[in-house]
Amino acid sequence: MFRTTSSDGARAVLPAAILIFLLAGGPASGRETRIECSSTGDRDDAFISIMFNAEWPGKKDIFFHPDESLHEFASCELEIFWPADAPADAQVMAFVKDWDFYWHQKLLPGRLKPGVTNTVSINYLPGTKGWEPRGHHGGWNLRSALNPSDAGFSILSKQQYKGRPKLISAVLKRKADDESEPTIRNVRTNTESLPCYEKFEIKLNLPDRYPDPFDSSKINLYGEFILPDGTKQAVDGFYMQDYYRVEDSAETRVSPQGKPYWCIRYAPTKEGKHSFRIVAEDDRGQTQWGPGSFQATAPVKPGYVRVSRKDPRFFEFDNRKPFFPVGHNIRSPFDTRMDRNFPWKQRWPEGSSAYERYFSKMKDSGQTIAEVWFAAWSLGLEWNADWFGYHGVGQYNLIHAFEMDRVLDLADENGIYVNLVIHNHGKFSSFSDPEWADNPFNTANGGWLRDPGDFFTDERAAKAFLKLMRYKVARWGYSSRVFAWQLWSELDLVGSKDRRGVHKWDETVNWHKFASTSIKEMDPNDHLISTHTCGDYTHQNPDMIALKEIDHCPVDAYHGSQDPLHIVTLLKSTANFNNPYRKPVLVTEFGGSPSGGSTSYLRAALHSALWSSTCIPVSGTPMFWWWGIIEEEDYYPIFAAVSRFMEGEDRRDARADCTYPMLKSAGTTNGPLFSAAAYSSPTNGLGWVYYAASRWDRPLPQAATADDLSLKLSGMENGEFDIEYWDTDRGTVISRTTATAKNSHLIIKLPRFTRDIAFKARMRKPPPKRRR
Repeated sequence: MFRTTSSDGARAVLPAAILIFLLAGGPASGRETRIECSSTGDRDDAFISIMFNAEWPGKKDIFFHPDESLHEFASCELEIFWPADAPADAQVMAFVKDWDFYWHQKLLPGRLKPGVTNTVSINYLPGTKGWEPRGHHGGWNLRSALNPSDAGFSILSKQQYKGRPKLISAVLKRKADDESEPTIRNVRTNTESLPCYEKFEIKLNLPDRYPDPFDSSKINLYGEFILPDGTKQAVDGFYMQDYYRVEDSAETRVSPQGKPYWCIRYAPTKEGKHSFRIVAEDDRGQTQWGPGSFQATAPVKPGYVRVSRKDPRFFEFDNRKPFFPVGHNIRSPFDTRMDRNFPWKQRWPEGSSAYERYFSKMKDSGQTIAEVWFAAWSLGLEWNADWFGYHGVGQYNLIHAFEMDRVLDLADENGIYVNLVIHNHGKFSSFSDPEWADNPFNTANGGWLRDPGDFFTDERAAKAFLKLMRYKVARWGYSSRVFAWQLWSELDLVGSKDRRGVHKWDETVNWHKFASTSIKEMDPNDHLISTHTCGDYTHQNPDMIALKEIDHCPVDAYHGSQDPLHIVTLLKSTANFNNPYRKPVLVTEFGGSPSGGSTSYLRAALHSALWSSTCIPVSGTPMFWWWGIIEEEDYYPIFAAVSRFMEGEDRRDARADCTYPMLKSAGTTNGPLFSAAAYSSPTNGLGWVYYAASRWDRPLPQAATADDLSLKLSGMENGEFDIEYWDTDRGTVISRTTATAKNSHLIIKLPRFTRDIAFKARMRKPPPKRRR
């Protein structure tokens, strides 16, 4: 049965004959179902009425309220009585506003005949012609009718008329069962030849019959690649939708472009001819396409980031060249805490297009790494259906997926590696930056977790996580610009007020072992996997660090409102705590206290953090949190100076470690005023000497200038060394000299400097012997 309301909201009188018709028909069964209708779009306002007042020229809307999703049905059959005195030009236009609020409409053929009951059919099947997008360029497909926000029809007329037409019947007819095997059509590839580590992409079409195209138990698509040496490698495919982005001074708008399709992405790692086949399977059968082939040429890129085989405290690429990442955190394009902590400027929210500007400036300043979050409010894929673009657990936000494609493309264009954070703590926290109230896993939102900490013990949550990661690995696992899959940001802040310390639970450690092992099985390129804790290294869980499935150790290094040089001590302690586990440790958040600080304080902390990291066995420069301040205050030259200093340096040496050279002035130790740190082996050394007796964020005293300091490096091989002195503000060589190591000590006379100076010491190689 269906119900309608009149356009003026009043109950219309129900003719007896029509009432008898409805009651005799009763609720439909089998393959048909009657539906509720209204003229306001509000289901609560629907009445048992089939007569409505309407006035033309213009249109009259009738809204459908089916109890099931519209995609379950092939068509809606309407019976409309059009009064004898009504205009003869009237037409019916069907409309659907899909679950992302994009409008589709279809003008039905023919016109309503006055004085008779007209039968009208609206076809909802995927591929039906005549459906037109409005305000976007997306094509009609199955998911256009999946739980739409609005659906119905309009009666259009250009003639003057006021009357009471009748909607006699509205019946939805189910689709016929489709028992055919899946078909693979329209296969197209992006190239026939490409360098190793670049993206080889296959686009194709499958039958448009999968309401959940992300569930591999319903539809499983993969590519099987045969490498030049005969090795086989399987790569999962994924479902995607293209979008286009329009930006103006007011906003950024993203709208669908064309119909959804399927994709397989693969990056070859070996030169030579590759062949491939495509396999699609569902509960109706399996089909294959192929073979296809392409040629992989010599690589231009260095490959994926790995833990160094030579020295596991550091990173390297597949080509065995070292990687010392220099960069900062840009977890999202916009941060509301900037306004709260630095309230002297009006800042406007930005979308992911801001990464174009950020990454370009990072490239110009020599930076090579950034952190980006899959947050609910920025680039996340899975969240509460009340939020735009989201559709609950297991149905992914394809708008944000498109945006993340663009972020990684921009990273590739600018030479940036991206630390991808799967879950930020707030999603599953009710006490710290809490987002638990909106989380679709929450029982209050129809989920099945009563407490956020249950995520680590619930079987359904584990399956949902693997489903999510399968999609992310399939879509972005090809990219060598993905630095790591970081499972959590600030894991120790997950949980509820009564159940804190989640990161120390055995169940959480076991979950990380399970999740990491599963991801490594999915990921053909074996990206790094990590998880992160807040505050500083004292929050880390040794049991988590010790997991062989966790490749490196990201951590915070916030340090309150102390002297900005305190970051130097904190970095030393961070390295000392983590290095025994023989894994790289990388500070991915720091910047004064969690609430920031003055700009002079932050500048001094950033400068000292970056330069001290060159002399401490951490795996890269600490990643400053306040990315907005970097841009507004132009801290980019600080990064550029350190990047130039580290260019070409290779710190991978098991013999090397952080040392604290002795400083002397006029023949006596000058410890109270200056300090030094060096990362040295018997043949090489990188060092930083700095004024340590006063806060740098305040005017420096005259004593901050040194003109008689010498430095002693111990444990050096005897022989000649080339010495370079570096200006830490400009990142340029001040001067060069030589020095001789005797009795394993290298004495270096430092030039005059103010505040700090850096140096390099390299043992001279003996000249090659001449052949006689």
